[in-house]
Amino acid sequence: MSILDIQKLINKYPYVDARAKKLECNYFSDEVTLVYENSDDVDICCKFSGCYKTVFDHNKFDKLGAVKNMNYGQMPYFMFDINITDILVEKEHFYICKIDMGLLEVEIWCKNIIVNRIKSISTDGKTCFEFTESIEGDSC
Repeated sequence: MSILDIQKLINKYPYVDARAKKLECNYFSDEVTLVYENSDDVDICCKFSGCYKTVFDHNKFDKLGAVKNMNYGQMPYFMFDINITDILVEKEHFYICKIDMGLLEVEIWCKNIIVNRIKSISTDGKTCFEFTESIEGDSC
């Protein structure tokens, strides 16, 4: 899939000022999952796999404390921009996704990007994903 097609999929569901609900890194950064609000009962889940590089850069001066101790309303992470480009490294193709959440900027180099609409996850972060509609690829 081309970077334009992936960017169109992401832009199809407005994300500017949407609250980020979950950012998770698994398998030693081989997979990264981002979930953000779309509507009252639907969230957007972006899953990045085959990751080569992951960078999480918090604003050094405005971090408000340990996120694990915050309730949902205190979470200061909102979506401002998601930009997809690509690069060829030693004959290997990678997507580069740059995500701006205000206090946190994320850069992910990966082989695959899956975007799904899912039933809204609970604000306590304990509810498992319930698949609603696949936009591209498999469920998150």
